[in-house]
Amino acid sequence: MSSRERWFFLGVVGLSALTLQPLWLPLATGMILAFLSEGPTYRLFERFQARHDQYRLLISAAFVLAVTSLFIAPLILLSWSAVHELLSFWKDLNGDASLMVTSQRVLDWLNHFITPWIERTGLHFDVNDVSGRLKSGVEPVLKRAAGQFAEILSGTPAAILFVIITLMAWVYFLVNGREQRRFLLPKLIPWPRERDIICGTMGEILKALVLTSVVLSVVQSTLVVLTLGLTGIPKFYLWGALAFFLSFIPVFGTAPVMIGAAIYSFVNNNTVTGIVILGMSVFIGTIDNFIRPMMMKGSTELKFFWLFMALVGGIAIFGLAGAVVGPWAFAMFTVIQSQEQKKEKRPSIK
Repeated sequence: MSSRERWFFLGVVGLSALTLQPLWLPLATGMILAFLSEGPTYRLFERFQARHDQYRLLISAAFVLAVTSLFIAPLILLSWSAVHELLSFWKDLNGDASLMVTSQRVLDWLNHFITPWIERTGLHFDVNDVSGRLKSGVEPVLKRAAGQFAEILSGTPAAILFVIITLMAWVYFLVNGREQRRFLLPKLIPWPRERDIICGTMGEILKALVLTSVVLSVVQSTLVVLTLGLTGIPKFYLWGALAFFLSFIPVFGTAPVMIGAAIYSFVNNNTVTGIVILGMSVFIGTIDNFIRPMMMKGSTELKFFWLFMALVGGIAIFGLAGAVVGPWAFAMFTVIQSQEQKKEKRPSIK
């Protein structure tokens, strides 16, 4: 491919990507799901000797339908019910007041309740001051996450469109994803060594991130269900399902569910129960922040320190996408460094 042809091809790809920009989230979700499920799907292709695209399309659609029906759909329905329950509870709690007014009321109540206990030890503590510092630190990330989450939940048509596009992309890239990567990648990245590094590290990061996120989400949602069930919170299984999905969102995590349950306990004069739930909320959040880098460390060959910094820094700069971009950048750096060190250790031939 000549230089003129390459620039023309890159322009066409850029124009196509710009056209799909409003749909990047469901398309990216479908592509990642397809990439992660290529192994079992291609084994089904071999098992049924599906060589034509029509047969592969049917097998891929059946696979996606089975996975969605058995695992994803029940969790989505439970989480949807939990969201409506949470919104109804919040509406009953704040009445005609705005969200900011209600939040300030909750902070003032916590400040009045907690500050006297801490000041008895001789320390000065102000809940409003701490909440202000936390808000200024995590507000950009929360806005991005909440905006994307709200777009999905803002209306039934938008949510249905998101699900349909995700499923269509999942099926399409199961059938055509591998061939299209073989065609596009050499033209987008014409250098074989660098292309292998980019593709290899991206595959490792995605698999490690998804596997780690699923395991941690199961652990965190189980702890949420146990905590809320033992403390007598009604419909705790709904909150556990919602916590499963929220735990995939960095910074957010299971905090909205646990804090909502604590507020419910305080409103119903169960002070001890509310304190226990807040304590478990901190514990569950700590698991996410420290266990995630430790679990990903084995798959990405990154030191815990740098992986932790890559996750935090990536999310701070790029939002949710930074959970992939940050570790991916450091993983490429580690691979390049390792290859260069091996070259230096090779004995020179005279």
